[in-house]
Amino acid sequence: MRPSAASKSVLWQRLFASGSFSRSAMSVGAAAALSQLASIVAMPILARLYDQSAFGHAGALLAYANILAAILLFGLSDAALASDDDEDAVRLTLAGVVVPVLLAPGMIVLTDFFVDTNRFGLGGLPPYASGLATAVVLMLVILSHLQNQLVRVRNFSATAKGYLNLGVTRASMQLAGGAMGFGFAGLFGGELVARALTNLGLVRAWTKSARRPTSASVGSILSTLARYRRFLLFRTPSSILSATAVGLPALLVIGQFGAVDAGHFNMTAMMLVAPVVLIQKAIGDVFIGQFIGLRREKADATTLIVRVGLTLTGIAAIGGLAIWLLAPWAFSTAFGAEWRASGEMAIACVPWFMAMIIVLPLSQVLIVNHRPDLKLGFDFSYIGLLFLADSIATDNHAGSLTYVEYISWGSALAYLLYVPLLIWSFLRPGSVASP
Repeated sequence: MRPSAASKSVLWQRLFASGSFSRSAMSVGAAAALSQLASIVAMPILARLYDQSAFGHAGALLAYANILAAILLFGLSDAALASDDDEDAVRLTLAGVVVPVLLAPGMIVLTDFFVDTNRFGLGGLPPYASGLATAVVLMLVILSHLQNQLVRVRNFSATAKGYLNLGVTRASMQLAGGAMGFGFAGLFGGELVARALTNLGLVRAWTKSARRPTSASVGSILSTLARYRRFLLFRTPSSILSATAVGLPALLVIGQFGAVDAGHFNMTAMMLVAPVVLIQKAIGDVFIGQFIGLRREKADATTLIVRVGLTLTGIAAIGGLAIWLLAPWAFSTAFGAEWRASGEMAIACVPWFMAMIIVLPLSQVLIVNHRPDLKLGFDFSYIGLLFLADSIATDNHAGSLTYVEYISWGSALAYLLYVPLLIWSFLRPGSVASP
């Protein structure tokens, strides 16, 4: 039986009509857009204040910091997000913040070793880089916990304000550092200051909206960790692999071709990631908040998934076409002729860019459906495909541009694997806590 015109209209309205989702998405999206706009507006000036080597070193160290932060999250941030108990969520967050702080001295020693031995392309950094990297790691860990807690309570206004503050403060600090001739320290130090100030604002918002646990003693926290041991067992390696997959391309490029080519790649990544982050935060954070609400109410989330998936696919298609047509001209015009190579790398990254837009806003569904085992399988596949792309490119003696193209297609293929895993998590949801 063919659906009537009226039923088609009702379906269309359910898929795309406004409501709390749309209003929240617009609020977060506006703030995220302004945040990314601040970075984009500042970038033509930053590209003239800092050379390619500064961008290369800062990008490589930030990639390393993100990997280390993923290790020190121990899956606790995602466990708190997925928990059905508000008190458990707070205890998991407290544990997730305290432990990395206690491990900070070890992080400094480890980073010193990598810098001194030029592991992962981190050689050539100044002596204070280890301290800066450790501080950024702690800020990244705390930020992850705070963002997930605010998503749990659907405090999207605080989330929006946090994104805006992060973008504006980062751009301001990096511009000031460049004007004073700080080089690498200006770029990376600006990142640190911005994240620290953003965290302060999010802490205030969370303390006003979070439910205080009846007990937050060491014993109650350890008991909570024990009950969530299955989730943490799978999620911890998954988080490490996921962050490694994100940061690995920058480390591979600087290791293969040096800081200058890595600087071009990092400029490309920053300009392409900016809209991806905008979309992920504007749509993804609101989507997962609404999804959690539907799950708690035992309501069907199919309409929500379809609506968001169709929207993301359309955005990815338009964005990919724009990059393919305009990137070399846009990069050389905005940043100077010396940055044209970054625009050419942007074209090579179109498959990767489109896949990220479609998949990343939906990626937390596996966690919320309590299937960290499936997420772990995806992350193993992603890392494997990246190393396969690296091996093929190296065997073919690929130049930096072709090398990036191989990495792009390997990443895009990995993201395609996410779709069947997403479907399977709906068919076979898991349990967040161990009995």
